[in-house]
Amino acid sequence: MARTRTTARLDGSEPAARVLWRALLAESRLPHLDRWLGRRLRPGCGLGARARERTLREIERAVRLGTLALFVETGGAASAAEARARAPEFAARFATAAAIVEGWRAIDEARYFALIDELGRGAHPVLRSLRSGDDLVLQLLALSIPPQFAAALTRRAAVSRWDATAVTRFLAGQNTAPPLWLRVNREADGVAVATTLRAEGYAVEVAGNALRVTGDRPIYQSEVYRSGRAEVQDIASQQSGAAVAARPGQRIWDACAGSGGKTMQIAAALDNRGALYSSDVDVVKLATLRQRARRAQFSNVRTLPWDGQALPEFAIEVTRQGGFDWVLVDAPCSASGTWRRNPDARVRCDADGISGLQQRQLQLLGSAAGAVRPGGHLVYATCSWLVDEDEDVVELFLSSHPDFEPVADGVHGWPAVDGDTFFTAVLKKK
Repeated sequence: MARTRTTARLDGSEPAARVLWRALLAESRLPHLDRWLGRRLRPGCGLGARARERTLREIERAVRLGTLALFVETGGAASAAEARARAPEFAARFATAAAIVEGWRAIDEARYFALIDELGRGAHPVLRSLRSGDDLVLQLLALSIPPQFAAALTRRAAVSRWDATAVTRFLAGQNTAPPLWLRVNREADGVAVATTLRAEGYAVEVAGNALRVTGDRPIYQSEVYRSGRAEVQDIASQQSGAAVAARPGQRIWDACAGSGGKTMQIAAALDNRGALYSSDVDVVKLATLRQRARRAQFSNVRTLPWDGQALPEFAIEVTRQGGFDWVLVDAPCSASGTWRRNPDARVRCDADGISGLQQRQLQLLGSAAGAVRPGGHLVYATCSWLVDEDEDVVELFLSSHPDFEPVADGVHGWPAVDGDTFFTAVLKKK
C-alpha cells in the first residue's frame, strides 16, 4: 500500500523538527536529506534563519543516531552485554535501508526524540559501557553504522592497518558532523584570507592551504568566498586532490569533475599557465564549474561533456604530446566517506549495489587511461572507504593494463584528520 505524502506546516503550533520528521517518514523511500530539507526550509517557510538552521541540525541528528535509537527501542538493550547478545538478531532484522526506515516509523515520535537526546548526550547505558575492545558489530550499532557494512569496515581496518583506537575513532566520528573546511585559492593569500574571515566574525584554524572555519554566518556571505579567494572543500578532498601534483605549464584532464572542487584546486596549482580540461556527464554541473572558474579568475579552464565512453576531442596541444601529463578520475561511488556529513546516505546505501558501482568505476578508469601520455600519471579517487571501490578497482585495472604501474595509494581524512574519508591511487604510464 502506497504511503501518503503529508504536507509539513511550520506554523509554530508544534516543534518544526517533529513536523518535518513525520513528513520525512511519510515518504515512500528515504530521500536525499539535504535536498528534501532545502525545499522545506527556504526563507518564507515560517521560520527565521536561526530556527531553520537549528531544525535542519535536529533532523540530521535524528537520522545520524537513528540506527542506535532503533536498536535500543526494539532490542530493549540496557547494557553492552545485552546489546552484544542481541546484535546478530538486530543485524538480520534491519539489514536493509527499507527495514531501518520502517523501524523508525514504528517508534513513537516523542519516544524517538527522547532517545535521540539521550544518545546524543552519551547518557544511555549502552554508550557508557562501550570500550575500545568491544565487539565490532556492537560498535557499529552503537555508532550508527548500518550492520550490513560491518565486514566492509573490518576489511578497511585490515588493509589500512587501523588499530583498535583508529577503528573506534572512525566509528565515533559517525555520530558527529565534520567541520567546514575552506581551501585558499592562492597559497600566498592564506594569512590575508584568515585575517579577513576573523574580522567577519569567524573562528579560523589554519592547516597549510586548508582553513577550518566555524561561525553563525553562512560562509557563502563572506567576502573571501564571494570574491573567489577561497573555496569550500573538505580537508580529505583537498588531500586527495593534491595527489595531482600539477605544475604550471602542464596539461591536465579532470575527467569526472562534477561542479569542480578539485578542478579549482588543480587550477590554483597551474596559476593560469598550461591547460586544464574538465569533463562531466552533467552539463549543469559544468556550467557551475565555469562560474566558479570565472569567480576565481582562472582563465585556462576548459569544459567538455563526457559520458565515460569514447574520449572527447581535445585540442592539438594535447594530441601533439601524446596525451595529458595528469588525468584525474574522481569516480562515482557509494559516498561512504561522506556519511558523517550526509547521515541519510548510509541508510540509503545498498551494500548489494557496490558491485555495479565497481564495474562503472573500472570502466571509467579504463576509458580515461587512453588520454594519459607516456610518462604521465593517472589518478583514481573516490569519496569512499570501501575497499571494493578502492584498492580492488585499482588491482583489477592494473591486471588488464600492464602499461601502468602503481606509485602510491591510501585513504585521507577521517580518522586521521577531522573531515570526510577519501581514497586516492596514483598510477604512472610506462
